Amino acid sequence: MSLIFKKFILDENKQIIEEGTGIHVLCEVENEAGDLNIIMINKGDLLEAGYEIPDNHLYEKETEESPSFNENAELDASTKNSVDEWSNGSTRLLLDKYADYLELVGLMKQFKNKKLMWMEIAKDLETVVGIKKTYIQCENRYKTILRRKRISDNNNSTSGSKRVKVSFENEIKRIAAKDDSVEPEVLQSANNVVFNIKNTNLSKAPNTIRKKKLKAYLKL
Repeated sequence: MSLIFKKFILDENKQIIEEGTGIHVLCEVENEAGDLNIIMINKGDLLEAGYEIPDNHLYEKETEESPSFNENAELDASTKNSVDEWSNGSTRLLLDKYADYLELVGLMKQFKNKKLMWMEIAKDLETVVGIKKTYIQCENRYKTILRRKRISDNNNSTSGSKRVKVSFENEIKRIAAKDDSVEPEVLQSANNVVFNIKNTNLSKAPNTIRKKKLKAYLKL
């Protein structure tokens, strides 16, 4: 049986709801029949699947500074020491370097694979703007930008919805001009990561949810 991650569940203070140990977070998922269920999912495995988990302290700071902050907006799952490092400038540099290097990836080219390309982008970030990121963090930031674009596009194409500005739209268009798989990837990647579970009885706990052996626990 498969489940699709839908969203994080927030409490009355607009905070994510964690298990006592802080390892699991409460989420809404959809099963194959289209039914919605509320379950606890392992944070580490959510990150591995490409999702970024809101930081409660960061959320409080953003809410104080921006009264119109959207409670469903995604936040970077950064550590306290690096939470401010993904500025607009550093993100634009990341996207520009991705566009520059994209055509240099291949067996007989400068970068044999995208991992090496992301490692080079991480070096560029440290050299140009002085922030240290792993190649995985750089790749995850790129995926986050694509997910946010998809969310904005869906909102803007919905009749009656207030138009939302697409972040880094020009940079993404430049990438899409070189890689026609970018737009389909954006449309298919956000909110549609499928988790396979062994136990099909959602009335019992714990259940196992996995994308590459993703674990989760049922919250009754």
